[in-house]
Amino acid sequence: MLVNPHDTSTATSAWSSCESLLGYAAVDRKHESIYALISRMMIANHLNESESRALIPDQLSKAALYADRAYCSDAVSWLTDRGVSPAHALSRVDPQSWECLPGFNSVPQSKLRICEICFGSQFHTWAWSSDVMSKCPLHGCELQETCPKCRVGLLRKGRTLRRSAFTCPRSCALATGPLSGLGSSLNELGAEQLEQHKRWIETVRQAVRIDFGPTHIAYPTYLEVAPYRASPTISSGLTMATLKQIEGGGAKVPAPLPWHDDSTSHWQVTITPWSPSIEPLPKDVIAKAKNAIYRDAYTTTLPILDVAHAADFFRSKPTLSTIAKPDNEAVTSGAFPCIRFPSKLLVANEIHALYRALSNDVPCKISGSNYQEMMLDLVEVATGRMDAIERGHAEFPQLAVAERVDALLN
Repeated sequence: MLVNPHDTSTATSAWSSCESLLGYAAVDRKHESIYALISRMMIANHLNESESRALIPDQLSKAALYADRAYCSDAVSWLTDRGVSPAHALSRVDPQSWECLPGFNSVPQSKLRICEICFGSQFHTWAWSSDVMSKCPLHGCELQETCPKCRVGLLRKGRTLRRSAFTCPRSCALATGPLSGLGSSLNELGAEQLEQHKRWIETVRQAVRIDFGPTHIAYPTYLEVAPYRASPTISSGLTMATLKQIEGGGAKVPAPLPWHDDSTSHWQVTITPWSPSIEPLPKDVIAKAKNAIYRDAYTTTLPILDVAHAADFFRSKPTLSTIAKPDNEAVTSGAFPCIRFPSKLLVANEIHALYRALSNDVPCKISGSNYQEMMLDLVEVATGRMDAIERGHAEFPQLAVAERVDALLN
């Protein structure tokens, strides 16, 4: 049966028929990812590409196969309309819901991380995408991000919708058979252990709240950790390194579970008390400051929110005059005095971090002060970069840093 994929009501009705072809209710696995849900139904019903696109609602395929979290809410609504609890619907759609410190993660959302045994039985959960987990809680085997057969990296999205279903990018079929995902004994695969893991996450989140961050900094983006032309990712160990430092400061952080990776890798985490250095600014002022950030090929302009605070900073660090001084080299952008940088001394994710500091999801009481401190720190770093470039000092640390993460935690 083929239907118009853009007709939502018809597609939903067709999906219901697809569910019942084998007499199996497809949506009642509490921890199964939306990726596994649509993949199982394509395989079980022997759907070809055109049938898959016709029968599977568009919001489900996008939430399952694309890394953009903008599609999550529609998929969550679809699941809750079919009786799935909101909490379980979110954990099945959004990998970040399984992170105890959201954003502190080395597994890109575009990739799949699997237990080979579970995956062969057509089960997948986004819990595996957290870098805190190193083993399958049910089988005890190491989680992997490469195909067990050809060792190519596993991705959520294949060349076609049908070839995304339990298949590696080189078309290795990783499920054991068309009916392997339908047995009732597999309906709650590892559910007890995954529930325990969720309780652990909630305990950490009660002990630690993130007000801002994390911000990932890399300059240049391809040195040391990330290979050439590969997107830099946060190395494993950051979450546990951070949690151990927080625990050392007196927070009640739960002990790792048996399937967790409790190593800290190469990360050296420093946690220091922080309080706003300038007075809180109104939302409309914060919005204007964000709009005043301007970047082109040669010059980047950044607003100064508190000139007196910035002047004190520059007086304490006279060598920074090689880049800018707010009292004689600042320029005006709207209502704000600004500093101009040579754009070659900055990378895009540093500017993105400054944008984020002024975004709506950061509390107003910290956003302005956080932005200004980050901006002045960037002045200092950029000055060092310029000096190192001009003197040919490639060993300057800020020219070789591949990863740095900053966040405000409570």
